[in-house]
Amino acid sequence: MKDSVVTDANTAEGESLAAADDATRAAAARFGAVVASIGDSIRDDDHVLETLDRLVAAACEHIGDVDHASVTIDVDGRSFTACSTDDSTMAIDLEQYDLDSGPCLTAARTPETVVADCDVIDQRWPNFGPTARAAGVHSIVAEPISSAQVTFGAVNLYSRTAHAFDDIDRSLLAALTAAIGSAVGDFARIGAAQDTVDGLRTAMEHRAPIEQAKGILMALHRIGPDQAFDILSTRSQNTNRRLRSIAVEFVAAVSEVSTTVTDTPT
Repeated sequence: MKDSVVTDANTAEGESLAAADDATRAAAARFGAVVASIGDSIRDDDHVLETLDRLVAAACEHIGDVDHASVTIDVDGRSFTACSTDDSTMAIDLEQYDLDSGPCLTAARTPETVVADCDVIDQRWPNFGPTARAAGVHSIVAEPISSAQVTFGAVNLYSRTAHAFDDIDRSLLAALTAAIGSAVGDFARIGAAQDTVDGLRTAMEHRAPIEQAKGILMALHRIGPDQAFDILSTRSQNTNRRLRSIAVEFVAAVSEVSTTVTDTPT
């Protein structure tokens, strides 16, 4: 099932890209490489959250006219944003959760691809839109995330350009959500959807030490955030321990060394 879902999405993407210009095809290829890289290294909730962060960042970088992105999780009436690229995106999502209505929730619950024009009042969600317009967002596309016939959220792309998203953008987004659904489903065996939601919530609450550890590694080795996370991930795999535990111990060890050096008389 996993391979067929991803293959179908990739086929649709390929057909859309056939008529695209060289720059668009090159960007799609780079984005495709990021999407193809996910899944193999997901071993706990911390890895799931990091994967989602990487993918929404890649969507902003490689899909045309995407200015912001987020991932909505919606299971058993509980809705929250697992990751977002900025605070304005979070505010748009929160407006939908407060109203229990909006494009990202429709995508998660229908499930269907939803395209929204934020410059007009949409009768599907008559009260949605003020926060998006205040943030300068004019277009939204939301694609459901599914695994094993269970839809548990949506990836949301936001643009400051009116009528921004075309067939190519939607095909790339479909490939992204298919890959996320397969990866998360393989990790969680999504029959326990509520456990997955609780795990992501916990991972969000324990995010700070991982980000601290990544920052230290980036400064020490002059590397990027992805490479820093990979170092932590490899250590987690080699010791068969949770990634957040590795991060907490690493930050504590660096802090102890720093304090010792500072306290040493000269």
